Amino acid sequence: MKQRNTQTRRRGIMVRAALAAAAAATLASGTAAYAAPTVTDIQFHYVYTNAGTGDTFFNVMENRSDSTWKGRVLLQTKDGQWEMLPDEIAGLSQPIQSPYAAIYSQVQSLKRFDDAYYDPDSAELVTGSLYQNSPSGKWGLKYILHFDKFPAEGGYSKGYGYAKRVAVLLKNNQNGVIRQIGDLPFMPQYFWLPDGSLMEQRFSKEDRQNEIVRINPDNGLAKRLILGSLEAYSNGQNEILFARNESTRTPQIYDFRTGKTRLAGKNEANALMESYQSAQTNTSGKPDAPAVPADLDIDALPVMTTTSRQLSEANVLVDDKTISVPYSFFGLDSKLYVPIQPIAQALGWKVTDVPGNEYSFSIKTSHRELLADKTNSLMYNSRLFVRIDAIRAAGYTNTGIQWIQPADYHG
Repeated sequence: MKQRNTQTRRRGIMVRAALAAAAAATLASGTAAYAAPTVTDIQFHYVYTNAGTGDTFFNVMENRSDSTWKGRVLLQTKDGQWEMLPDEIAGLSQPIQSPYAAIYSQVQSLKRFDDAYYDPDSAELVTGSLYQNSPSGKWGLKYILHFDKFPAEGGYSKGYGYAKRVAVLLKNNQNGVIRQIGDLPFMPQYFWLPDGSLMEQRFSKEDRQNEIVRINPDNGLAKRLILGSLEAYSNGQNEILFARNESTRTPQIYDFRTGKTRLAGKNEANALMESYQSAQTNTSGKPDAPAVPADLDIDALPVMTTTSRQLSEANVLVDDKTISVPYSFFGLDSKLYVPIQPIAQALGWKVTDVPGNEYSFSIKTSHRELLADKTNSLMYNSRLFVRIDAIRAAGYTNTGIQWIQPADYHG
């Protein structure tokens, strides 16, 4: 009996081994039959040359045989050496009023922060907000693309539609305080005036026409300068070219120093328009991009050694805890909004969707449940911001904010 059981076990082992071998052979056959996608085309796009290091950057687009593509970044050092940036960087954008280049990251590479940028002087990848600085460096602008959900009829999933909007944040680089100054259905354009304030053209719903306003950066409040449409202006100038909202569209000059307007001569108006348009598309002073060698094998190039860090812009203080957050801001209603995710993670709160509602989230705290909706919260770039007074009302009365002064401000 014992011998028969032993033989049975041996036959079972042999059968399992045979099945495993067959499965392995099938897997090997399938693997051999699967052809990994190949690169069919490589395109190099010049981004910019860093004035400090002399490094020149190119965005690389690799088109593949399966109709997918991958973005990478190639650089040539000042001494002519070719290198690659780490693979998590899918692309760079040319710096705009900032010494840093914004990063297009690979999917899912950013978890806690919205943005990232590359500091070429220190070869550092920084996850944190990138701002467009004012000429003085005292202020910085940040644009957040987001989608506002609204009830809709016909053609929309579950009866809702989404409208693209742009939220605008203004940061004081001296003390770190951030205020929201706009939430618009298009990308706005701001200009810095000689006194350090902002100028913007916007549509007045009350007057049903364009107006030009001055925004006080300290409090975000706007004051109308004139009813009219902006035609030409350059940062730091004392005059603008504008036209009244009328059929003749007669060019006029507005002087910030006196608050007075006058008619603009034809030659004067043309000169201002040409100067403005030239500034918008100016490429003078930019070095010629070096040619990328046709036989350059980017897969064989060394990858630049970089360091990385996370840049928090505020700490939320809850009782005896200090919680680092990517950023917070005073909203258009002058209320302070804080990102709920890092706070919930630090305090063990649970955040869930409330089913069946257009916009509602349940936040279960150790004190009581907090309901976040459009009356006390904002959703920007898939990040939920809740008013700090709503957190206090949920039982956390000893809650505050600590702004972090930017380390690179030297004003």
